[in-house]
Amino acid sequence: MPRELPTQAEVDQGMHDKGYRYKLTPLNAQFQPLFTKTLDQIGPLMRDYKDTKFLVHPIRYDWNLADLFHLWKHGNQDQVITILSEDHPGLTALFLAQGIADNVINRSDLNTVANKLSELRQAEFN
Repeated sequence: MPRELPTQAEVDQGMHDKGYRYKLTPLNAQFQPLFTKTLDQIGPLMRDYKDTKFLVHPIRYDWNLADLFHLWKHGNQDQVITILSEDHPGLTALFLAQGIADNVINRSDLNTVANKLSELRQAEFN
């Protein structure tokens, strides 16, 4: 029985899991998309493929609250902070509000999340 090829969504998820955050899809569809881990890597790639135009977009993984609460409860607070810092601010608000309502996180955790997110944000500007 032939093995099924992964879908583009599965490929994107696999690349996201490996740390890639941006996908460059050639508009002429002559080859498969390219992936980069940082914005700084996009420019050199475009110079290498100067005859190709790309659609550039971030690779997203849609975290759900259950996943984040599971990570938090099992000691992966730093991973949750990183996820929240890279995602839409609405996810952070939802995580905090629902976490308090469901007694998954406590008021001390609120301060921890706010302080660590502030530290990460400040580090971007230093």
